[in-house]
Amino acid sequence: MRQALYFVREGGERWIVSHSGAEYPYQSRHIAIEAAVDAANTSGKRGHDAQVLVRDGQTDWRAIWTYGADSYPWPGE
Repeated sequence: MRQALYFVREGGERWIVSHSGAEYPYQSRHIAIEAAVDAANTSGKRGHDAQVLVRDGQTDWRAIWTYGADSYPWPGE
């Protein structure tokens, strides 16, 4: 099964969702995570091993949502 990873990180005044080399800016962390979870859920339905990761600090990534393991819609942190 192919992986579909969605990375959420702060990018100046915006929050960025990165996936497959593309970047999408959002106005807040919460909105960015919701968008990433929605996209990951769609990828999961298409047979991908989908996961959303958020950057904690400068170098560490933390998985916050995994298709098939976590509830959808995302309840928030």
